[in-house]
Amino acid sequence: MIVLLCGLALAMTPDEAVRAATLHDPTLAGADAERMTAQGARRSATWLRSNPEIELGADAGGQRFEASVTQDVSLSGAGFADARSGRYGVDAAEAGLVRARLVTAAEARRAWARLAAADGGLRAAEREKASAKTVRGATEARRGAGEASDLELDLSRLEEARGVAAWLHAMDERADAQASLAALTGDPTATAEGDPLEAVPPAGAGSVRSDVVAAEAKVDAARAALARERAEVVPSVGLGAFIEREGDRTLAGPAIRLALPIWQQNAAGRGAAKGELVVAEAQANATRARAEAEQASAARRLAELGEAGSSLAPGVDASAESAARAIEAGVASGQIDPVEAALLRARVFEGQRGWYAARLAEAEGRIDAALAVEDTGLLPR
Repeated sequence: MIVLLCGLALAMTPDEAVRAATLHDPTLAGADAERMTAQGARRSATWLRSNPEIELGADAGGQRFEASVTQDVSLSGAGFADARSGRYGVDAAEAGLVRARLVTAAEARRAWARLAAADGGLRAAEREKASAKTVRGATEARRGAGEASDLELDLSRLEEARGVAAWLHAMDERADAQASLAALTGDPTATAEGDPLEAVPPAGAGSVRSDVVAAEAKVDAARAALARERAEVVPSVGLGAFIEREGDRTLAGPAIRLALPIWQQNAAGRGAAKGELVVAEAQANATRARAEAEQASAARRLAELGEAGSSLAPGVDASAESAARAIEAGVASGQIDPVEAALLRARVFEGQRGWYAARLAEAEGRIDAALAVEDTGLLPR
């Protein structure tokens, strides 16, 4: 009992799991990195896109000296298009980060609910194993007294073996669920105790799907990038000044450098930009369709779910414990034979596991519905 209470005290709440996941989820970290990359690209495109160049020269005797400074400047509008592309890129990355944060919150709640259900399933398997052992012991005692048959004894032993196998499987399921929550939260000791429905977020405000916003911003960024590549057909112009000194003679004046777009007209850049625009438009169409389908499906699922899981009577663990004790007592007293006990025990513990499965299914459905409309209740208060 003391160990159980300590475990309950240390177990994460769903909100704690979400907070930890928003700090440690690698997927969310990747989205934040994309935002920082986009911000850097925008800053690079906001002003002149290249540094000025300085050239210096002098002869060994010190009689001749020359210097020049040149700055490449785009007169075709490529710089302005690049700046627009950078701004849209930041918009897309920021919207993507919003979506990633909500997805992480939903995944953390789902992982918490699955671990809570797996923990309940493990408790059921442990009690089933213990009950099968008790029934087998009682049957052996009755067989020794000549009150039970060899068949009843064999069946009780086989039931115990089945109970052990189910317990081992439940342990594996809980270990997998615990590893999933640990991977999200960064806490290898992360645990969840309680009703899976506790992971359902409180009702909050829905919002426009940020993944759709991000996809549309990527299309705008791709269009601006195509405009930039088309403008790059006209090369940038190098503007600057020079000074030359030879003996007592000094020359100074403006300088200009211009490449003639005869052999190269940025065909590769334009082709790549066109392809990226086609891909961005296709992805935006797919994202909009997915969002609409998910939202429609979420509304239907909520209507279908109703309170299927939440309407179940609480205290399933206590009910299963009481029923198991009654079955064990019936076998020990001879009122219930091992065959009937096996059937009754299967109903008891399947019902206990079913309670957790139903509560988990409703929790996952409501979490999915909240994510479909980007309900802010997914985030911790």
